Amino acid sequence: MLRSNESAVSGILLGYIASVINYSLAVLYVIVLTRFISLEDYGYYNALLSIAGIISMFFPTLGIDWAIVREGAVKYGEGKDPLEHYSALFLISISITMAYVITLIIITPLYITSVIPERFIGIIYLYILYVIVSAFVNILSSYLWMIGRFATQSLGTLIGGMIFRISEIILIIMFKTVYVIITTMLIGQIFTALFYFYNVKKIPVLRQGIHILRRGFRRYFSTGIQVWILSYLGTISANISIYLIYMFLGPSYTGLYTTANNMVGAVTALTGSVINVFRSRLAHVYGSGGEVKNLLRDYVRATVFVTSLLSASAIAASPALPLIGIVAGDYVKAIPYGVALISLSTASSLSSLYINYLWVLERGWHALDIGVKSLAGYLVSLVILLTYAGSLGLYTVVIAGFIGSMIGLMIIFRELGASGIALETILLWIPSIASAYIYVSKNILWPIPQIILMLTPAVIGFLRKPLTASAIDQSPRIFREFLAMFTDKRS
Repeated sequence: MLRSNESAVSGILLGYIASVINYSLAVLYVIVLTRFISLEDYGYYNALLSIAGIISMFFPTLGIDWAIVREGAVKYGEGKDPLEHYSALFLISISITMAYVITLIIITPLYITSVIPERFIGIIYLYILYVIVSAFVNILSSYLWMIGRFATQSLGTLIGGMIFRISEIILIIMFKTVYVIITTMLIGQIFTALFYFYNVKKIPVLRQGIHILRRGFRRYFSTGIQVWILSYLGTISANISIYLIYMFLGPSYTGLYTTANNMVGAVTALTGSVINVFRSRLAHVYGSGGEVKNLLRDYVRATVFVTSLLSASAIAASPALPLIGIVAGDYVKAIPYGVALISLSTASSLSSLYINYLWVLERGWHALDIGVKSLAGYLVSLVILLTYAGSLGLYTVVIAGFIGSMIGLMIIFRELGASGIALETILLWIPSIASAYIYVSKNILWPIPQIILMLTPAVIGFLRKPLTASAIDQSPRIFREFLAMFTDKRS
C-alpha cells in the first residue's frame, strides 16, 4: 500500500481551521455588506445566481465523479497510481461543466436579460468563469484526496478562502458593488487552482480516461447514484424543513432557523473535515485488505469525543454572542434555537461517519436505507409537531431532529454490535443535551451550569480514553502532552 507523507490529523485540523477562519471573516463580510451594498442590488445578485443554480440542476453528475474518485483511492491503497481515474474524472467533470456553461451562455440573452436589469448581466459571465475554474479545482482536489494528501488539500482551501474573503471585504469598501463578490470568488478559486496544480503536477491522459469510463461506466453509475440520491434527499429535506417552518410559523421563524443553522455549522464543520479524511483513509485500507472495522471504531470514538467537547463549549459560549456584538437585534432570538440544535451534533457525527463507511465499502444502498429511515422519521415528526404543537416554535425542529437522530443511532448501534461505543456515545451526548436544556428552560442562570457541563466530556474522555496513540503521534507537538491524557497507551 502506498502512503502519503501527510498525516490524517493535520488534514483534519487544517480543514477545520479553514472553516473557522471562513466563518470569522464571513462575520466581517456581513458587517461590510450591510453598510456598503444596497439590499436591492444584493437581491438582484442572489436572484441571478439562483437562476443559474436552478439551471445547474439539469446537469448533475449523478455521483459518477465520486464513484470514480472512490475507486481511485482504493487502487492507490493497492499500490497503484490513480492517474487513469484522475483522467476519467477530468473527462466527465469538464464535459458536464462545459455543457452547463454553454447553456448559460445561450440562455442569458434569451431569458435572464428579461428578468434581471441589464447592469447586472456581467455577473453571469464572471460566474461562468468561476464555474470553469471551480471544475479544475475540484478535479485537482480530488486527485490529492485519492493519494491521501489531506494537508495540502486543506491548505489550498484555506489559502483560496482567505484571499477571497479578505479581498472581498476590502474591495466592497472601495467599490461598493455586488460585482466585487463574484470577482473575488473567482480570484480565490484561481489561487486555489494554481496551488493545487503546483502540488499535483500531473496532466490527465485522455486516452486512459476514455478507457476506464468505457470499462466501468455502469459500475460507476450504480455506485455513484446511491450517494447522489442520499445527498439529494438531504438537500430536499432541508428545503422542505424551511418551507414547513415558513408555512406554519411565518417568515420571521424562517430567518431565525437559518441563523440558528449557521451557529450549528461552527461545530459540524469538524465532522465534514473528518469525513473528508476518513473516506480516503478507509478506501486505502479497504484496497490494501486491511481491517476496516478497527479504523471505523477509532474514527468514531475520536470524532464523537471531540464533537462533544466542541458542542458543549459552543453551547456555553453562544449566549455571549450578543454581548460582544456578533449577533444583534431580533437575531438574538435565534440563540436558544441554535443552542438546542448544536446539542444534536454529537449524534449526527457518528451517523455521518457510519453512512460514509458503508458507501466506501460498496454498501451504498444500505447506507441509503438508513438515511431514508432517519430523514423520514425527522420529517414525519416535524409535520406532526408543527400541526399539533406549533406553540413550541422552532423547538419542533429540535425535537424532530432528536427523533430522526435516535432512529439512525438505534440502527447503527445494532449493526455495530459494540455496546462500548454505544455507551460512550450516549455518555458524551448527555452533557450537550443537558446544557442546552438548562439554558433554554432558564431554570438556572447562565453560565455556571454550562461551564460545568462543558468540562464533563473531558472527564469522560479521561476515563474512557477514546483517542489512539497514532492520532497523538500525528498531532502538532504542542498538543501531544495534553491529548495523551485521553489516549490508551496500549493502542
